[in-house]
Amino acid sequence: MKDTSVKVGLIAPHHGRVMEEEFPLASPLGVEFLVRGLSIGEATPQRLEAIATPPLMEDAAREFAALGVSLIVQCGTPLGFFKGDAFNREIIARLERATGLPATTMASSVVEALRHLGVARVVAVTPYIDELNGRLRAFLEAAGFLVLHIESVDASRADVDSYNAHPATVAYNLAKKVFADNPGAEGVLISCGGFRSIDMVKRLETELGVPVTTSNHATLWNSLRMLHIQDRVPGYGRLLRS
Repeated sequence: MKDTSVKVGLIAPHHGRVMEEEFPLASPLGVEFLVRGLSIGEATPQRLEAIATPPLMEDAAREFAALGVSLIVQCGTPLGFFKGDAFNREIIARLERATGLPATTMASSVVEALRHLGVARVVAVTPYIDELNGRLRAFLEAAGFLVLHIESVDASRADVDSYNAHPATVAYNLAKKVFADNPGAEGVLISCGGFRSIDMVKRLETELGVPVTTSNHATLWNSLRMLHIQDRVPGYGRLLRS
């Protein structure tokens, strides 16, 4: 892989520690992901609304622009889906207006990844509360996917630090269960940038025989695609090999 020497700014809803761990694992040489956290605390519609209110995201994006990034990504999958596609697109437009740089969201990246993988019938696993799982279903179905089932590790907990505390095997085990319980699923989504899972993608694809992606996995792929970086990354499933 050639040294591409490019920076991507990731605006995390919380501290972004899991993103700081996972993105470098599968990044081509020279692609640097910078993380700026907004300290959401809890993944609830009320806290998401507070984080999405100007100028928090815009200020973070401007900080990244001053550091010379080439792309801005609003992370935290729920920030993109919790008010539907129109609001997701509005977030992207706000970031682009604030910086003059291309921008996307984690939610948009998930949609683009599932489409690229040819997945129409999907199951999803998350750490979210039930209300957010319902909004994720609505967002994915509005994008044209048939969502067979969404299951949470613990739908009673909204604190993001509890999401970050799970080892990747938690997402792996839940994904295997949900896939087995839903015959006809063509792919698996593990949603949440703070839910460790990227190093489980290849293993799950091998064992389940269908494409698998995660919020961080999809966002890494979409960032490289938007930057026209065509390096293939082995060891992390079909998406990053494509």
